[in-house]
Amino acid sequence: MKFHASLCKPVLIAMFATVVMCTNALAMCESLFEYGTYDIDGKTDDADRTASFREWICQRKFPVKTDAAKFVAATGIPSEILPVKFGPNDSETGFRDSYAAFCADKDMNSPLNRDLFRNLKKINEKMLGSFKACVARDGLHAWIRQTKEPGRFYLNFLHRKPDSRSKPASIITITRFNVACDSLFLPFELAATEKSFFCTRIDQTSLSTLWVLSSEPVLEGSSYWVGKYTYTPTADLPASP
Repeated sequence: MKFHASLCKPVLIAMFATVVMCTNALAMCESLFEYGTYDIDGKTDDADRTASFREWICQRKFPVKTDAAKFVAATGIPSEILPVKFGPNDSETGFRDSYAAFCADKDMNSPLNRDLFRNLKKINEKMLGSFKACVARDGLHAWIRQTKEPGRFYLNFLHRKPDSRSKPASIITITRFNVACDSLFLPFELAATEKSFFCTRIDQTSLSTLWVLSSEPVLEGSSYWVGKYTYTPTADLPASP
C-alpha cells in the first residue's frame, strides 16, 4: 500500500525534519490499516475487546514466526502481551506450539486471557489515539475492524473533505473474495460522515480479501487481506523433533 507524495508538503527550511516526521506518520498509518484493527473503540466492553483482539490475531494463522514478528512490529502491539514464542532465539516448533495454544484457549478466565485482558486495558488508549490521528487526515479512508465473533468484521469508510466545496468521494466497486457484506449497494458516495458495513467471511478456512475502487485514492491503501480463521490445536501438532 503506498501513500501519495502530495500528502506531505514540507517547508523548505525545515524539509529534512518534516519529511522524516511525515514519513514516519504515514508508515504508521499504512501498517495500522494494512492489518485492520481489533475493536479499539473506547466504549467497547473490556471483555469484548479482549475477544476481538484474539480473533484479530488468530485469524491470521501465521505460517512462520517471522510473519508474527512482522505483524507485531507493523501494528505497534507490544510483543510482551502476546504469549507466543516468536523471538530470535525461539524455534519454529516453539512458535507453532505456543501460537496454537493461545488460539485454542477460549476460556476468558484462564491465566493467559486474564493477562491479555489487563494488558489491553493499558495499551488500548495508545492504539485508539494512533488510529484517530490517521483518520484525521483529509482524504478517503477505509479500514477493517474485527468483532469478537469469528469471521465477522466491519468494513468502514470515511471521507474528510478539506473544505465544503470539495466533492464527495465515490466508492465505485468493492471486489470481494470469500466475503459477503450486509446492505452494501454500489456505487455510493461519502460526504463527511462515516459508513460502516457488517461483513462475514463465507468460508472461514479460506483466504479472504477485499479490493476497493474509488473516485480518489484510499490514503491507507485499497487492498485488504482479511485473513482466515483456522488454527491447529496443540494436541494435533506433530511431535517436536
